[in-house]
Amino acid sequence: MNDVLSGIERDLVVSYLCDCNVPFTLIPNQSTDRIFSFTTGQGGVRILPEGIILFTDSSVLPQDLIGQQVHLRFYFKKLGLSFSSLVSCTKSGAIALVVPREILRIADTEENAGTGFSCNVFLGEAFSGQRLSCSLREGYPLFMPWVWRLLPENPDSQLTGRLRGICGAVPVEIPSMIQEKMLSTGKALFVTAGWVQPGMVLPFDGCITSRDVVGELELLDGLAQLKSGFYFACGRPEEDGKNHDNQVQVFCVEGAASSDDLLKLLPLLPVCRYLSESKENTPPPALLDRMQPLELLYLSSTDIVFATWGGNFPLQQEVGYSLLLQIPLKTLRRSITVDCTVASIFESGDGRTCALCRLENLKTEDQRFLFESLNNSRYL
Repeated sequence: MNDVLSGIERDLVVSYLCDCNVPFTLIPNQSTDRIFSFTTGQGGVRILPEGIILFTDSSVLPQDLIGQQVHLRFYFKKLGLSFSSLVSCTKSGAIALVVPREILRIADTEENAGTGFSCNVFLGEAFSGQRLSCSLREGYPLFMPWVWRLLPENPDSQLTGRLRGICGAVPVEIPSMIQEKMLSTGKALFVTAGWVQPGMVLPFDGCITSRDVVGELELLDGLAQLKSGFYFACGRPEEDGKNHDNQVQVFCVEGAASSDDLLKLLPLLPVCRYLSESKENTPPPALLDRMQPLELLYLSSTDIVFATWGGNFPLQQEVGYSLLLQIPLKTLRRSITVDCTVASIFESGDGRTCALCRLENLKTEDQRFLFESLNNSRYL
C-alpha cells in the first residue's frame, strides 16, 4: 500500500468507515492543546457513503471549530491513517467533515539518524534472542543530571499528580529568597534538620551547599523553617535568559535522607514528564498493536529508562536483559555491554509505558566513562 491512498484504495477506506465503528482522534490545526475523540456510528456520529462525517449531536464537537482546519487520525485494519479537513455546518445545523480524495499513511517513527548513538536491547540471555533497537527521545538529553530543569515551569494537574504518585513530590511554598537562589543557580535543595550539606550531596554539583549561602543570613533563617527533604524547582534557571518572576513551581520530597535516595529519585522525573506529555507530542504508531520501537529517556551509571507509546510493551517486570550501548566520542564511538533488570514499569492509561531498569555487571571503566560523561567531573 502506498503512503498516499487515493482512488479505489481511498474508497475502500470510506466503505470500511461506513460499515464499522471506528475511533477517531481530532486535533485542531490552530491549537494542539485541544484534542477530541469520537467513534463513527456512535454518539450522534455517522459517515455517509460519499465520505462525509456528520455530527448530529452538538456536544461531540464545539461550535467554535466551524470554519477551522482540523487533523484526524484513525486506524484501518491496524494501519495508521490521517487526513485534514475543514469543519463546516450543514443547513440542518449538523457539523460536517469531508474525507478528502487523498488519505495519508502515518509514518513510522524514525530513529535518531546522524547522532552516532545507538542502543540495542536483547530479549534473550547473554545477548541472544530478538534484538530491539532503541532511539533517543527528542527533548530528553542523554547526559543530563539536573533532570528537574527539563520539567515545565508551571506543571499542569496531570504532571503534578504523577510527581506526587510516582516520586512522592508535592507542591510547596518556600521563602522567596530561597526560591530566588534555586532559580538563579538551577540547583536543587537538600535540607536536613534546617541545614544544607557542606559539600556535594549528589555525585555532581546539583544541590545548593553551604558554600553557596555563606554570609546570607536571611537565607539561612529561611532554611531553618523548611522541613527536611529534597526540593526542586521546575524549569531552567534565569541564566538561560528567562524571566521567571518567581512563578516557578517548587516541589518537595519529604523524607529523602541520603544521596542514595536522591539518585533513585532522578530517573523517575523524566518518567513523570513523559507519561504526562500531550498526545500531540508523541506521534501515534503506524501500525496498531505492533511492538513499538523503544525510546531512551534517561541514562546514568546506575539506571536506564525506556519508554514507548502504543502497541505491546516488550519488557517485563523483574526480568533481566542485555544491552549494547554505542556512544559517540568525537570521531569514534564507545561500545558498552551491560546487563539490566526491570525494577519498575509505569503506565499512563493512554498507551504510554516506561520501564526503569537498574544496570548490572557494568565494567569499572564503563562506569567511570558514564559517570564522567554525566557529571562532567572525574570519577573518584
